[in-house]
Amino acid sequence: MNRFRFLACAVLCAGLTAAYAQQSSPASNPPDPAAVAVAPVDRHLAMLSEKLELTAEQQEKIKPILQRMHDNSQAAANDESISSQERHERMHAEMMKADREVRVILTDEQKKKLDVLEQQMHPTQPSASERP
Repeated sequence: MNRFRFLACAVLCAGLTAAYAQQSSPASNPPDPAAVAVAPVDRHLAMLSEKLELTAEQQEKIKPILQRMHDNSQAAANDESISSQERHERMHAEMMKADREVRVILTDEQKKKLDVLEQQMHPTQPSASERP
């Protein structure tokens, strides 16, 4: 649950930032949709890179995972044919999948740093090592 909240906050912040960027851009020169979709992923990757001290190779492997998570979460969030509960469940599944894939790439030390980061963001939730 802790990982979910961390990733949910990251996706939410990324989405809000992208929405703000679209809103604040001049109407005569609209932003490139691909650039707007990539920006949150780049920011998320930059934050993880800084906090977890990711290598260039790790960043290359993690970026497509974050991009897939973002794209699939956005698609679920925009799908009005399903209930809000179903959207939430799909987004949660995407975030948990991305978290599992990212953790495979991390060293044991980086996994511990990620656990600490998640615990700082959500102190009332159990850490990944405490969960069943």
